[in-house]
Amino acid sequence: MGEELKYFIISLICIILVFLSVAVAFVFFYRNRKLTFINEQRLLEERMQLEISNVRNEVQEQTLEHVCRELHDNIGQKLSVARIYINRLELSRADSKDKEELSGISDTLGESIDELRGIVNTLNPEAIKRRRLADALLLEKDRINNLKLATCTLEISGEDHNLTTPEQELVIFRICQEFIQNSLKHSGCKTINIILNYTTKDLNLQLADDGKGFDVEKQKAEGQGNGVYNMFHRANMIKAKLDFESNHPAGTKARLILPLP
Repeated sequence: MGEELKYFIISLICIILVFLSVAVAFVFFYRNRKLTFINEQRLLEERMQLEISNVRNEVQEQTLEHVCRELHDNIGQKLSVARIYINRLELSRADSKDKEELSGISDTLGESIDELRGIVNTLNPEAIKRRRLADALLLEKDRINNLKLATCTLEISGEDHNLTTPEQELVIFRICQEFIQNSLKHSGCKTINIILNYTTKDLNLQLADDGKGFDVEKQKAEGQGNGVYNMFHRANMIKAKLDFESNHPAGTKARLILPLP
């Protein structure tokens, strides 16, 4: 009887252990399935957000392209025609005072046409894609300096290995434009510095102004429509790393690193 009880107890313990093992295995299996499901949902949501962002940016770029075409083909042509008429009037007038005034109007129209072309060249997505990033940044630097909004410098080092796609360079250029616009609108800066460095491993873009700083995390938390949020969102689209340093009164610095294949 003692042996039978002993075997019974051992058998019962074994059954309990097996049951517990199955229960633990089931819990782990369920937990892993749940984590897998959550990760799949998160990845799906991220892909959907990325698709929405791509569509939104595509619509924005198409709108910009249309606006730039209208500016160039319509307003630009009308300004050019107006300048031709002014120049003809200048030649036909005998009064030196009239000629001087007409010459001043012609010069103003010429400057307006040049500024309009500069704006079109830095906004038109197709024009930017036809250029390399360095050339587009050079045009943007000249535009800022010509408008006398601030002093903008550009330093380029390393060799462009042509490993970045036109779409990637367009996104990087838009990030740079976003930084510049934020600096000009909100920081009260006097200088903006751009450093573009190519290495065999990555593309490194550094942006800095000497204006008042701001709370980066607060700006990110404010969400869509905010300049800083848009910059991070664009960087995420091309799998680039973007970091900010912003301290009053030291100004704001941003660094973007895009790994190259």
